[in-house]
Amino acid sequence: MLESNGLIIRPPETFKEIVDEGKRLKHCVGTYAERYSKGECTLLLIRNANAPSVPFYTVELRGNEVVQVRGFENNPSTEDVQAFIDTFKKQKLTKKARKAV
Repeated sequence: MLESNGLIIRPPETFKEIVDEGKRLKHCVGTYAERYSKGECTLLLIRNANAPSVPFYTVELRGNEVVQVRGFENNPSTEDVQAFIDTFKKQKLTKKARKAV
């Protein structure tokens, strides 16, 4: 999990949460539950830190690549959310170069 600039990102706790995410945000992430269970993709949930149980944005990863970030009615990320995703990619997805010993 990462928290930065008032946003948090975390994995879904249950498959039901994935389906509910799609219903509440009115996008298709609920149909990704089977792919998620097979390890074909990773799903992460972005929340406002002050409302951690309220769906805000959903992220799909394949490997270490962010495939999509979608909000209500399938809208793309705002500048603030994109900045958060950029921080997430730098801190969690970029492999750090090993220092020579």
